[in-house]
Amino acid sequence: NNSSKIIRLANTSGTTNLTVEGNVTLNSGSLDVSFASTSSGTVNLKGDLTVASSAALFATNGTTATFNFSGTGDGLTPATTQTIDVANAATASNITFNATPNSYIKLINQDFSLGTNSSFNVLNGATLDFGFNGSNGSGSTALNLVRVSAQNGQIFSAASGSTLKITSPLGITLGSTPDYTGNVQIGSTAANRIFNSGATYHYTGKSATAQVTGNGLPNVTGKVIVDMENSAGQFAASSSKTITSPGTLEIRTGVVTDDSTNGFIGSGNLTMNSANGRYITSKTGPQPALTGTYALTNGVVEFANTSSSASIRVTPQYYNVDVSGTNIIVGGKDFIVNNLLKVTSATAVLTVPSETDNLDAYVVTAKKGIQVVTNGKVIFKNNAQLMQDSDAVNSGSIIMEREATIPVSTFNQYAYWSSPVIGQDFKNIFPGNPTSALYHNESNNKFYTSTGAYIPGRGLAVRNPFIASGTADIKTASLSGTPYNADLSYNLNFTDAQHGYNLVGNPYPSNLNLNQLYLNSSNIASTFLFWDNTSNTEQTQLGNSYTGDSYAKFNALAGDTGTGIPAPGKGAPASNNSKTPNNILKVGQGFMVRAKSSGAAVAFRNTDRITTQTSAQFFGKGGKELVNNRYVVEFVTPRSLVFSNAVVYFENGNNNYAVDDSKLESAVSEGLFTQAEDEKVVINGRRSNDNTNHKKVRTRQFSSGLYSIRLGTKEGIFANGQNIYLKDKQTGIVTNLS
Repeated sequence: NNSSKIIRLANTSGTTNLTVEGNVTLNSGSLDVSFASTSSGTVNLKGDLTVASSAALFATNGTTATFNFSGTGDGLTPATTQTIDVANAATASNITFNATPNSYIKLINQDFSLGTNSSFNVLNGATLDFGFNGSNGSGSTALNLVRVSAQNGQIFSAASGSTLKITSPLGITLGSTPDYTGNVQIGSTAANRIFNSGATYHYTGKSATAQVTGNGLPNVTGKVIVDMENSAGQFAASSSKTITSPGTLEIRTGVVTDDSTNGFIGSGNLTMNSANGRYITSKTGPQPALTGTYALTNGVVEFANTSSSASIRVTPQYYNVDVSGTNIIVGGKDFIVNNLLKVTSATAVLTVPSETDNLDAYVVTAKKGIQVVTNGKVIFKNNAQLMQDSDAVNSGSIIMEREATIPVSTFNQYAYWSSPVIGQDFKNIFPGNPTSALYHNESNNKFYTSTGAYIPGRGLAVRNPFIASGTADIKTASLSGTPYNADLSYNLNFTDAQHGYNLVGNPYPSNLNLNQLYLNSSNIASTFLFWDNTSNTEQTQLGNSYTGDSYAKFNALAGDTGTGIPAPGKGAPASNNSKTPNNILKVGQGFMVRAKSSGAAVAFRNTDRITTQTSAQFFGKGGKELVNNRYVVEFVTPRSLVFSNAVVYFENGNNNYAVDDSKLESAVSEGLFTQAEDEKVVINGRRSNDNTNHKKVRTRQFSSGLYSIRLGTKEGIFANGQNIYLKDKQTGIVTNLS
């Protein structure tokens, strides 16, 4: 209409429907949607609505006028967007405006003013985009639905399934106050300004001004989308806002901040799939506070609490995690970060809790790297572990703490250690207790003073803190440096078949599978030795002349997951104590491996790292492995030393002397052994058992007195009724050891 005339729908009684396939443009004059009191008028507009300042849009009959925006679009192009550009601020009275399903409506250039008794309804499936001023919305001022002057009686509603694209820095506000700010400034009561919980609230603020939800955001079961102009845009909830499942907070672009009074809570979900999204929580307690399902394929979740402790919720998997807070604790045992874990502040502290040896450990998986700024701290408490992909890139230092049980001794005792981090000086692993370190010489089996310098995969004998009297004590070792993550081929020394022992150690900040270590390595013996100083009384080095047996043994091929026996010890049956090794090599553990020829090497592989826990440890190692048919016979000396011999039956066992057998050291003066062919063995791998199976048992005695033979641990059929008998070849007496 370019004239000054009034165009009237429903000038007389009856119903008039006007469908416009294109645009409605009023440059002057007016459009009266419903004139007669007995008539009703409806406009169905599929294009844009433009009303100049000298034109007017209204309805004389205030109860039967409807204006439907009925196009179909997604707002991605002008052709799929219906625009509202109404310049006359005194118009649009007595009309019900509807954004109908599948339409995309956008305000442009100026606010849309509604007069007395007009309403605007965003129906299920429709989108209302409030937009910004300026050409193509390029300005920074949000456009709003507002009242004509101080007129009342307007109504706004956003139905379940509808979408509001919210541009005001103040978000959407309540009508019950009433609050005439934010994008929706019509509706002076709660009943006249309705934001349905099942709608989608899509915030698209400009980065120059922080945006909030506004107090009109309801308890959401639909979706809250944060989609700021760029990644620096700041967004926050106005007070505590609840999202209830299946409701979702989706962060696309911008920084969402939660603090003690403003944030998102409830059973809702969290989604981030863009590198431009960041969620910062500075609350205490389990965080993030949303307890639903997380889909985090990109973006960053930052934990920034600086007061009392905050714990990281570990049910979801994260993509990137930043820690800037001073008291952040991993809140569960399987914390997975699929990309980078960073400590970004010099005052930040991330703590991974300790756990007892017989329970599952706290595990942090930082697949592509852990990066710590100078003076920032990541503390892995006792038994906590770090897992990573082989291509992870690490920087900065972490702290791995290991608890060592230090026995009482009147002379210096040593334990075998290795470092899970790069650069650790072994002389300083016990804070406040400077110590010394020794390296092992393969050619004569003696130990010599070491500088304590770090070499990946090498083991050193580290002197225990001295405890001369009282009871054994637990000391905490602290190993600090960049976590080691690479594959490593550690070359072994070899003099001849009577030597070949090399002191090596776990180079990773996680447990390691000894079975796989053996299979990947070349020219090494299947038996690994673990030094146990609990019952050691030797004060001088004997090198090749050593006749003691203070080593626990693990044969990687004796049984489906190997078999271990403890070193001789006093007190409870040695096979029942926590010093029986298995296939799990713990963090920081050093051990002896024997080269069988020149060119032998131990192959440490990142893929062989495991998080399975074991109670077996030697610096200061029991655990559970796959059950075979296995038993341990124990030999108790007059001095109450207990020597152990293990017999294990499994499908691939060999009754001849083979790699599933571990020899008795030829120089030991006491012990019990069985035979595999002509070899004396202390771990005896056998083919599957039958009830007529028998084997020779022999002993060595060092002193006069009473020696006894008893049964130790039993597994498989031996723990379920299969008896084990001992026959005295001299007297003919048969004893049921079971």
